[in-house]
Amino acid sequence: MNNGLIVYSFKKKQPDEVPVPVPAPETEKDDNYVYVPQYQPAQEIQFWGTVAAVLIVGGTIAEDVITGGGGIADDAASFYLAYRLMFGL
Repeated sequence: MNNGLIVYSFKKKQPDEVPVPVPAPETEKDDNYVYVPQYQPAQEIQFWGTVAAVLIVGGTIAEDVITGGGGIADDAASFYLAYRLMFGL
């Protein structure tokens, strides 16, 4: 007799023997692919490119202030060069 207690029994819905997928070896996966290297600039080159870009932008703005806007003709080219130095040639 359980003296008023409710007793539960639990059963698994799935048996323990669930099949586990086995991954294919790496050599078989890579048979249909060709390695294409991605070239990225070295950290030092990217750093100095960013420094040069900041100097170009600063110099362009300083030139415009000093000349009273007279040097505005080369601003687009200077900003484009600075952009390419910062984000890749």
